[in-house]
Amino acid sequence: MEGISLLRRGLSAHRATGAELWTPHHITRLAMACEIAGEFEEAAFLLDDALKIIERTGERWLAAELNRHKGQLLLRQGYTKAAEELYRDALSIAEEQVAKLWELRAAVSLARPVAIKAAAPKPTTFSPRSTAGSRKVSTRPI
Repeated sequence: MEGISLLRRGLSAHRATGAELWTPHHITRLAMACEIAGEFEEAAFLLDDALKIIERTGERWLAAELNRHKGQLLLRQGYTKAAEELYRDALSIAEEQVAKLWELRAAVSLARPVAIKAAAPKPTTFSPRSTAGSRKVSTRPI
């Protein structure tokens, strides 16, 4: 918790100067610390704040990564669809910016929910179709 306190004080001091350059980056670092500490609501609030600053200032170099990170946070909380949407946004932004690192990170993150869904056990359903010709199941009455 001391680390989070230090990050908050540093962010406040940075913002007190009136500077906005790099502010989304600093907010993201604080959000990551909050996530590690289990403060998911605070982390989500901070990421939303950073995204608003990006939209207002046009400092979009971190936009893809912010969307990806927010997607990770939502995925951890079980919001798979919302996370996938943010990953797609991150990938689109990274491709538009030709930011290969962010593009790769977004693509890998996007693959995770798809892989999780694919690995989930499928519900079994009864199908009354014929098993004639199958070596595993006999259709002869006993």
